[in-house]
Amino acid sequence: MRIANVQFWKTQNRKGRPKPYQVRWAVDGKAFYASYRSSAHAELFRINLVAAANRGEVFDTETGLPVSMQPETEALTWYQLACAYAQMKWSGAAANTRKNTASALARITTELLVEPKRGVVAPDSQVVRRALTHWAFRLTARSEAPEVDVAAALEWVAQHSRPVADLKDLDVGRHVLRSISFRLDGTPASPSHSQRIRAVFHNALEYAVEKGDLPENPLSRIGGRAPRLTRQVDPRQGGFKV
Repeated sequence: MRIANVQFWKTQNRKGRPKPYQVRWAVDGKAFYASYRSSAHAELFRINLVAAANRGEVFDTETGLPVSMQPETEALTWYQLACAYAQMKWSGAAANTRKNTASALARITTELLVEPKRGVVAPDSQVVRRALTHWAFRLTARSEAPEVDVAAALEWVAQHSRPVADLKDLDVGRHVLRSISFRLDGTPASPSHSQRIRAVFHNALEYAVEKGDLPENPLSRIGGRAPRLTRQVDPRQGGFKV
């Protein structure tokens, strides 16, 4: 929760402490403090807090900090979201549902990878799909250490997975939906096959909305069902694919 009801107190000098100068303030009645070795650093921190409040910035009731002073956090990636979604769905799902979910998440994940830097060699695509389907999204396999090639593939995916926030750009979601309209060999997929993957994609993004990682489900703004396609198209066009 974020709110702008902030109260400040004078900086305290707690003599004998390693960091004696303590800045104290409260956000919506919840007290916060920060300690410093020097009075100058403490006063600078307090001045920045007061200035943010005077500008009308909202303060976070969890951290006590205004928006401008929030620590930077790494952006959630699609791969991280997919792993969390698979874990959330696992316990209540039948064996066949688990298998289909893992397969769908693996396909979507390979469509949401960024271009590797020049000179960086991607792992074998079959190893990547096996690593995702049979280890990353299969919770029973996580009790054992993955094989060396699987571990390397998963590390590579983790480093090259697109941020979930990229899906706010509807063209990113459209790219995934176009790609899953084809099988890996480039032949058109059946509508039921595409819809099964799209359903997992949609539900995973709904999970992101529930967790506060997305403001809305971007697929809800992309109309249409998986089309019936009659011509063969290279699914590698329009984006990187392992």
